[in-house]
Amino acid sequence: MNLPHIIAKVLREPWLITEQKHHAILAALDGKMGGQFTTLRDSEDDERDDTGRDQYREFRLANGATVAVIPVHGILGKHLSSLEMACGGCSLDTIQSQLKTVMRSPRISKVLLDINSPGGTYVGTPETANLIAEVGKEKPVWAFTDSDCCSGALWLASQAGLFYSTESADIGSVGVRMILLDVTRQLEEEGIKVNAVFSGKYKLLGASFKPLEDDEREMLQAESDRIHGQFQAAILSNRAVAQADMQGQIYSGDEAAGIGMTDGVVGDLDDVLTMMAR
Repeated sequence: MNLPHIIAKVLREPWLITEQKHHAILAALDGKMGGQFTTLRDSEDDERDDTGRDQYREFRLANGATVAVIPVHGILGKHLSSLEMACGGCSLDTIQSQLKTVMRSPRISKVLLDINSPGGTYVGTPETANLIAEVGKEKPVWAFTDSDCCSGALWLASQAGLFYSTESADIGSVGVRMILLDVTRQLEEEGIKVNAVFSGKYKLLGASFKPLEDDEREMLQAESDRIHGQFQAAILSNRAVAQADMQGQIYSGDEAAGIGMTDGVVGDLDDVLTMMAR
């Protein structure tokens, strides 16, 4: 995937991610673009990397059962390139592949999602969450975080049968964000005029060289609200969390347990594995 494709993904697609991480991504891209409209050469390494960097680990529990610990580390995305993986991406394709492998394996009796993620893109997240729920019908699936489990990552964790965190972990950010740039004033000041030839009333929806029309904003807001509703419904299918607590807030581990977003607080990953052995 080349750099222009990555920029388009960040600036045009709905994201399930924390504000801080999305801002950091935008800042990094701004440095690449230099604040100018430039033609960027395609990356020489344009192959998709769906294998991911991290493979699941197997742990033998005290009761003789074997648990597969699947890492969910980084910014979630579908069909990530090697460039995106090198920049901290977490391949949803890899997570799905590992879930299917452990579900089929007679050696694996339980699954633990080890999460350290601020979320990521919407594309691929609902399908991965649904797969976690499907695996849970065959084998117990737990989730754990000792750092970040926010937005899209929380969508995944919410489908685990049990979900624990450490006291200082960040959990929540149930919401959707979409950032559309409007550079019309900048172009006007620089004497640049864009001549767009297009067919279809909404073909230029979200284009940065023109203001967002009222009906276009309504369409995008409706899409954002639809995804937010889908996100909330996924959480509520497994947990009793108040609507007021799913409006983008981020909670500590203690707070998340108090509102029903998790099942409790533990010391570390070993504590969860000990509990799974019981």
